[in-house]
This record gives sequence, structure tokens and C-alpha cells, in this order.
Amino acid sequence: MPNELRDLARDIYGVGLPGAAVRPDKRRLSDELMGAADVAFSAVDARINSEVSALEASLDQEVAALEVSIEAAAQGLVRFRFWPELAATPGTRQGQPGEVTIGGSTHTDPISSTSVADKGRYTWTGSAWGRAGDLIDPVSIQADIVALQSQGYTALETLDPSISDRFAITDSAGLEIFSYEPPAVANAERLKQIRSRLRRIKQGMGGQLNIGLIGDSWTDSGPMWSSHLSAALKAAYGNAGLGYLGFGSGGAIDGTYTSTETGTWVVTNYLNPTPDTSIFTSSTVGSRRRVTGPAAPVISAAKLFYMASADGVVRYRWNDGTWAANLSLAGTGLKIAALTGFPTSGAWSFDVEVVSGTVILGGVEFQSAATGVRVHKLGKAGSTAKQWAALDGAQWKAGMTSLGLHAAVILHGTNDNGLAFTPGQFRSDLNQIADRLKSAVNTPDLFFVAPFENMLTGKPYPMRDHARAMRGVADEQWGAMLNLQHVVGRSVSDYDTNAAFPLMQDAVHPTTDYCGPLIADAVLRVIDPSL
Repeated sequence: MPNELRDLARDIYGVGLPGAAVRPDKRRLSDELMGAADVAFSAVDARINSEVSALEASLDQEVAALEVSIEAAAQGLVRFRFWPELAATPGTRQGQPGEVTIGGSTHTDPISSTSVADKGRYTWTGSAWGRAGDLIDPVSIQADIVALQSQGYTALETLDPSISDRFAITDSAGLEIFSYEPPAVANAERLKQIRSRLRRIKQGMGGQLNIGLIGDSWTDSGPMWSSHLSAALKAAYGNAGLGYLGFGSGGAIDGTYTSTETGTWVVTNYLNPTPDTSIFTSSTVGSRRRVTGPAAPVISAAKLFYMASADGVVRYRWNDGTWAANLSLAGTGLKIAALTGFPTSGAWSFDVEVVSGTVILGGVEFQSAATGVRVHKLGKAGSTAKQWAALDGAQWKAGMTSLGLHAAVILHGTNDNGLAFTPGQFRSDLNQIADRLKSAVNTPDLFFVAPFENMLTGKPYPMRDHARAMRGVADEQWGAMLNLQHVVGRSVSDYDTNAAFPLMQDAVHPTTDYCGPLIADAVLRVIDPSL
């Protein structure tokens, strides 16, 4: 094109020609330029048309291939465990998919003539099965994911000390505009049974809230928080009975009840599918367990929880009266016996005594028909979430079904963290406990409470890692969560045994005089912010 324009200019201006005109012929100039433009535009049009045609052809090929794939898929996937089986089975249409799920060897691909692994995806070419790629194995992928989760989580702070456990908004220069720590309370609005039932009681509509407290020594020892919570709820809404009293536990949740023993008994913890994982065993005739209680609330039902044995027999009585007929505890697994003859007025006492054989008791539950709250103390000192998750699921769920919980508060983590169980393991165990609760009773509220960091040293994981794992479980299980770290202080030195206001009585336990009420108050404010 440049050469043509140059030649045109010579012709018009006469450059290099003797005697040529100096002034150009404007008409000729216009005609020549328009002609050159037409040639140029024609070339562009031709190129565009060529590229469009090529694109349309490519698109037609892709559409045709897609139609073949769709039609082939409609013919059904051909799946065999081994390559010789697939090779011996002709496809019904070109493009039909095939799979070899086990394989274990190699063969020469009939299409590429290369050695390929038997296991994989295949496509029928019309005459043979050609290997199309590796087989996607969702089971193996899931196993890999579980394996990675079991390894726990690496805190970002360990990778970069400049990263803190906070969210932040920064400007274009990287300067922090606003930051905040993860909230102490998450998803409190999900406690629908708790809030609905308490609101009904508050408005004079009656009813009960039946709540279980699951955990370790923090929950088992009432003064560390559980007794304070029970007292506050019953004072505000009424007392619907003592609830479950484990014979191997740290005592009744309500100080107006007593639980004592005589004779020879052995306590076994953590391995038993009773509501609090504890059993109370004796083979000594006359060994006795005694419980006393106040006149109010009046008992409306009482149950004895026990692990059946080959020959266990007991008897029981109320108010030092006549012994009821002998009760055989023969059988297997967790059993629950309804107790009869309980008093309906005045303070009372209950005795259960070994008659013969090996007697394995779990505990006793006392209910009242009165409007109010019933709190079951199900903690076991020294236990871990891992031990609770390892219990016989069917039997433990039977106990939870009998208690009829509307809600559960789960406070685990101190022992799991101290024994170096990974956050991933902790998360799995909490999910197991939550799944069983949801299977045992109808739509229970789940309220997870994370303990604060303790004074133990040399641990591979800080407590906040287990708190993060618990937060994940709360989200997965549609539950609420409270992180007690926000309640006591930012660092251990703010509340340890040497602090100006100490909230720990030793390396791992909260004080009963100040921290116990503080924990109960924090839990209570999530359950009912009006209190």
C-alpha cells in the first residue's frame, strides 16, 4: 500500500519527470485516493469474513462435540473394576463415557498407542475405549481432607508474628482504621428453646426449661459455675426439680440436697455411657447410697439409672420407711427404672441398698411438675471431649432421651488442650457429642462455652486454637458460643494466681469465690440478657 501511494503521488505531482505540471489534478487525486481506500477496505472485509468463518466453523465443531457428549452421557456411564472388562464391552455410541475403578496395572492405549494406567476415565471412539484422564475419587478426596483436619491448625501468628487474632480495616497506606477482636458471644439468637420457654414462664404461660450441663471438672464442681447458674435460673423462673444426680459426681448441683454413701463403693469414670460417664459399683451387701431433699419442689417422678449386670439386686425406700420390693438389675447396658412411692409433701430422704450380686449404679433423677427450670449437672472431673465422644453412642443417647433435654451447655477444652489433643481432634469430638444430642432429643439448643487460657506451660497449642475449633462446631451445628477468654482478661497474667484480682485457684481451675460466679454470670447473660 505505501508503494502504491508513492507512485500515485509521482504521477500526480510529476516528481522526477521533466516538464511535469507543478499543480496537481484535484479530480484525479480524489479518484485515485478513493480507489485506494476501496481496495484497503475490501482487504479488511475479506480478512474479517475469513476470521468469522473460521470462528463459526470452530464453534460448530464444539457444539457438535458437546451434542455428542450429551448424547453419549444419555447412553449411560459404563463402569468396570478392571480394564479387560471394559475393553471387552463395546460402547453404544461415540463419545460414551467409561470408567475403570480399580485397575492395578497398565495397558497400551488403543488410540494414543502409549502405556497408560488401567484405572481412569475413558471415552468410546466408535471402535475402542480411549483413556480420557484420571478417575476422580471422592472417597479418597474426603479421606485426604479428614487427614488434613486431624493434623490441626497452624495459628497465623506462628507463621508471621505481626498477625494478631483480630480483624482490621486499613487504608491504602496500610494504616489501621478500625479493628476489633472476635466477639465473646456468637449466635446467641440461636438458643430458641431456651428463650422461648423462659419467655413463656416470664409471661405467666407456665412450662419448663430442661437444660443439661456437659463438661469436665469445671462443671462437675458446682461452685466453679454450674451451681451458681442453677440457683440464678431457679430464683428467676422457678424450680422444676433437682434433675440428674450422678452417684460418682462431685455432689448435687443444689445445696439444699445431700448425697452420702456407706459401705464399700468404687467409682469408675469416663468409660461408661451413663449421663455423666460415671458409675458407682459395689458387691458388698448393705452398701448404701442416701439422698435427701427439701419439701419444695414436690417430686413428681424419680428414676434410677444403672448399668445392668448378671446378678445385681437392690432395694430402695423413702423417708426411712419400709423397703420396696427387691429390684433386679440383671441384663446388659444402660437401664433406667422408674421409682415409686416417693413422698408428695415435706422434706424427704431416699436410700438405695445392695441386696446381692454386683450392683453398678449411675445416678438418680428427681423431677417436679412445677413451672420452672431443671438443671442436670453432667460434668465429670478430668474428662475430655474425646472420652465423651468415645462412649457407646446408642446407650448414652438413651440416657439423654430419658432426661428429655431442651438445651445443653457444653464446656470442654481444658483437658483436651492440656493433653495435647489437636484442635482438629477436638472439633471432631465436639461434633460427635452434638450429633448424638440432636439424635437423642428433638431440636435441642446447643450452647458451646470455651474455657480461658490456663497456667500450664509447654503445650503445643494455645487455648485459643481450641476455641477457634469450638467456634467452627458452633457454626456447623447451628449453636451459640461464648469465649470465656473475653470475660477474664487478655493474658493469663491478668487473672492467674498472682494477679491483683486472681481468678484461678491453681494451674487449670477457676476460683469458686469470684470466678465461679463470674462464669455463671457470663453464661446467664447469653441465656437471658434481662437477668
